[in-house]
Amino acid sequence: MEFTASVAATRGGGSLPMPSPRKEWRAVSEHQHGRMPLDEELGRSNLGQSDERTIYEAQQEMQSLDVQFSSISIHGNSNNDYLQQHLHGIAGQREELQHMEIDLRAQMIIWSEITNMRKSFETQVKEHADAVVKLQEQFHEKEQIIHHLEKKMEDKDNEILAIKRDNEAVSHGFGQGRSAERTDEGTGNIQKRA
Repeated sequence: MEFTASVAATRGGGSLPMPSPRKEWRAVSEHQHGRMPLDEELGRSNLGQSDERTIYEAQQEMQSLDVQFSSISIHGNSNNDYLQQHLHGIAGQREELQHMEIDLRAQMIIWSEITNMRKSFETQVKEHADAVVKLQEQFHEKEQIIHHLEKKMEDKDNEILAIKRDNEAVSHGFGQGRSAERTDEGTGNIQKRA
């Protein structure tokens, strides 16, 4: 029954499972010898028409399998060479693709590193630019403070100079007043003597 099911599966478009070695041997031996032993002929005459047809179909299928196996074995070497070459070509392509994958991964890693370095560099440049702006602002503020202090010093110098001049004028006036007093005193003494 398994054998008829496999024949039916083959006709239905399914793949033919390999029959058991014993059944294959029986089918091949009946086909090769061309005549059946007497016991089998008697058993066969007792079979119904449908069973005979099934056995015949099975024998036909086995013949086609024999042809397919022989065609595989005849063309097996050239087909095997082709498959080996094809496999070798695919293996070469696979190796080439693996090298390409490694190269691309390396490029991605390098690009990622470059991007990170660029971002870090841009951040540092921005920080330096901000620091320069702050230093310029501080420098401008200090410059204004220095200018303000210089003006204050100039004002103080002018005040000191004015005080100095006033002191000189006072001391000059005081000196003249004393010398006038002395002159007056000297004149008074002379008159007393006369």
